[in-house]
Amino acid sequence: MFKKIGRGLKAATSYSFLKESFSFVFSTSKKVLTIPPEHECNGKIAIESLNVTEQELKTAKSAFRLLMWVYLIFFLIIFTYTLTCFVSGALFTGVVGFAASLACLSLAFKYSFWLVQLKMGYLGLTFKDWRENLWK
Repeated sequence: MFKKIGRGLKAATSYSFLKESFSFVFSTSKKVLTIPPEHECNGKIAIESLNVTEQELKTAKSAFRLLMWVYLIFFLIIFTYTLTCFVSGALFTGVVGFAASLACLSLAFKYSFWLVQLKMGYLGLTFKDWRENLWK
């Protein structure tokens, strides 16, 4: 009787499908997240070693600078709107606006970080390096 209930429960919950799916996800994530020893990165990578031309660097710098300023302006506009929503009592709209302004601020940080890396000539800078070289 218990075997019949067990088989019925396994069939109702699609136990075999779930087991196969979880094992696939686990094995795939294990393969993706393990770094082979020959590909370990030991810090900064010089941009010159990546065979990037000066024209491509100049284009990338101008694009990153433009995107950084665009997202900073979006952040200021959305954050001002968010403060207006909080003052007027629209709390849910304010929370959504706050989340959107944080998204714009994070994108501005991303492009600023890439811009500093290009200015320094190295990829793989840390947050501390970014902070120290931001205004240079």
